Amino acid sequence: MFWNKKAHAKVAGKIREEVEDPPLVGASKDTSLMFFAAMQDESRSMWKRSELFVVSFAFDGKSKDFYVDRDVFDTLEEGNEGILTYSGNKFISFEQRSKLI
Repeated sequence: MFWNKKAHAKVAGKIREEVEDPPLVGASKDTSLMFFAAMQDESRSMWKRSELFVVSFAFDGKSKDFYVDRDVFDTLEEGNEGILTYSGNKFISFEQRSKLI
């Protein structure tokens, strides 16, 4: 079990990845035919599409990438500083430091 760790960090980068997955293969003959048809479909219209959101944080002289929810991704900008809480490779939270005006 990992313990939550905290570090003063800076948002070093953001990446939105589009992922395409083929249909699931089942045991039935019909499903196998559907999978074969999907694999031959160059437009990949039968494939499942989703997005992954990755944020890179710089802290302690290194950089570490975390998958985050879209709402977290949308609130962060490169250069934001704050307290990063994580456990192993799992993002927990990022509490941004208030900017002085």
